[in-house]
Amino acid sequence: ERRAAEEAAALLAAIVAASQDAIISKDLNGIVTHWNRSAERLLGYSAEEMIGQPISRIIPPDSTGEELRILSAIRSGEFIAPYESILLRKDGSKLDVSLTVSPIRNAAGDVTGGSTIVRDITERRRHSEMLRQNEERLRLALRSARAGAWDYDALRKKFHWSPEMFILYGLDAANGVPRREHLIAQIEPSHRHRVRAELVKALAEGGSFTLEFPIVRPDGSEIWTAVVGDVIKDAAGRTVSARGIDQDITERKNWDKHQAMLLRELSHRVKNTLAVIQAMTRQTLRASSDPKSFAEAFEGRIRSLASSHNLLTEADWSGAKLADVIRNQLGAMVDDVANRLALRGPDVVLPAETATQLGLVLHELGTNAVKYGALSTPAGKIAIVWTASRGKLCLTWRERGGPRIDTPPTHEGFGTALIVSSAGKVTRRFDPAGLTCRLELAL
Repeated sequence: ERRAAEEAAALLAAIVAASQDAIISKDLNGIVTHWNRSAERLLGYSAEEMIGQPISRIIPPDSTGEELRILSAIRSGEFIAPYESILLRKDGSKLDVSLTVSPIRNAAGDVTGGSTIVRDITERRRHSEMLRQNEERLRLALRSARAGAWDYDALRKKFHWSPEMFILYGLDAANGVPRREHLIAQIEPSHRHRVRAELVKALAEGGSFTLEFPIVRPDGSEIWTAVVGDVIKDAAGRTVSARGIDQDITERKNWDKHQAMLLRELSHRVKNTLAVIQAMTRQTLRASSDPKSFAEAFEGRIRSLASSHNLLTEADWSGAKLADVIRNQLGAMVDDVANRLALRGPDVVLPAETATQLGLVLHELGTNAVKYGALSTPAGKIAIVWTASRGKLCLTWRERGGPRIDTPPTHEGFGTALIVSSAGKVTRRFDPAGLTCRLELAL
């Protein structure tokens, strides 16, 4: 029996000596009684330096309370399950460890001390921290992209969602991941059959897949989502899982829709512009007595058209302010705008087509004023007054200080025809003091 006990003790000693974990024994007062080779390697102290010394030598000052609680538990004969802590090395550096403490009993069964197994968890901590940082980066990337990540276990028919998925679908994470039928029900009805068919096909074929479809959230809001995923099969070709992300692509879809609308509008405007140019060409040619007068009149009208287009382009063709259209068309014709051009009226934004039409009208009125009216004399002035109500613009052009008008003009060229045709109602009065033209246009 004695021999068996000695052999058991020798075996235990060999195990302790060979262990890759540090094994440290201490008495009930916290004095070190055993210090194996791994303890020397991990903590830097030799057995000679530590045996007979208080265990507090390797305990950080802020953890002394923890050691006192451990000693109290040992005295009560308690086993301390593995827990994570920090110990101090001989060089003062800190070591991340996992500690397991067992009471040591004598032959009579009385507790005489404790044995601590110390496992270095530095690498595990480092990997855990790297994993945490990578997860944080993933969360940040998902939030920035307004996306969520998911995994699907095909064998158990269960989804696992990242927190962002619940936000994307407008669901409460406290209720857990919804069933597949509930997710299908969130798809906008007109897309439901297509999406279901494409999902079945993707799971059957395996590999990568992409889906885009609108969903309706519980609050009634609708968004577009893009699903990008991979289907994984086992060696037998059976679908075992899938993983991927869902991304909110509503802005992209709205932008695509806006782009398509802009292209349609551009096509419409180009056709309208070409039609205007064709009409201007024919009418200017018809009203011109020679090539030079044709070139001058036609170039002026093209510049007027281009000027209006520039204004509209700056505003993304959403419209142009009336005052800006007036200044844009007449600024180059009036040498002293502040004193010779008076504008009065409310802020009015003209629709694109109205701005283009009115720009040409103002160009014709201005050109006539330069040739025959108020702008042909140094003292001449033009006042433009407008009002806007109930979708109608009323604009009055009044010239004063130009040559006296004794008789109204008898010849009506393209400019006059353009003015008359561009407004719903046109009233022109040739007073001796100058022209007064009143226009009414729909807004």
